[in-house]
Amino acid sequence: MERVSMQPMSIVFRGAIATALGLFLAACTTGSPTKMFGIGGKDNTAPPPPADTITASELLAYCPRVDLREGTSFLTKYEKGGAPSDTTEADPSKVIHQASLGEATRSCEYSGDALKMNVAVAGKLVPGPKSVAGSVSLPIRVAVTSNETVLYSNLTQLPLTIDPLSGAATFVFNDPNVVLPKPTDRSYRIYIGFDEGAPDEKKKKKSGS
Repeated sequence: MERVSMQPMSIVFRGAIATALGLFLAACTTGSPTKMFGIGGKDNTAPPPPADTITASELLAYCPRVDLREGTSFLTKYEKGGAPSDTTEADPSKVIHQASLGEATRSCEYSGDALKMNVAVAGKLVPGPKSVAGSVSLPIRVAVTSNETVLYSNLTQLPLTIDPLSGAATFVFNDPNVVLPKPTDRSYRIYIGFDEGAPDEKKKKKSGS
């Protein structure tokens, strides 16, 4: 079992470039120039892997980045009649609370044919004019895609305590159970954000249809 550290990917790339340059210079000094470019004889050396595959050493350094999906990093809850609509603007005086997500990170661990990830994000909860002391839940979804295919999707209702007298509070959310097939390319994309569901879906659930 190998663990992947959170090193910047530029370090890995610099090492790969240095190795490639070393091999190229060695070929220039010890090999025939014609054979280097496939001229004047059969070259029995194995061809390099396709550009979209990952070698064993590169795989151990590949930990897909996590991003906040556009439009999902803020969540505002309103008292009835305060939310914006097609004909009205939002009423700030009816805000119950506002939540936001900021810095996101992750850790990776390879185990057999699986990639295990722990995805985390820091956030802030701010009480509004209509806030009362008590508990609230924030819907946070973690999703992983590969070439438009959804590999993982999990919605969590994060319970938090809010107190208007204490002001804004920070929190950290993490999903430690992200398990994915071992990647063969670099197409994995991890997203995290608030997800209340589409308005049409909410109406269907209320109507029982």
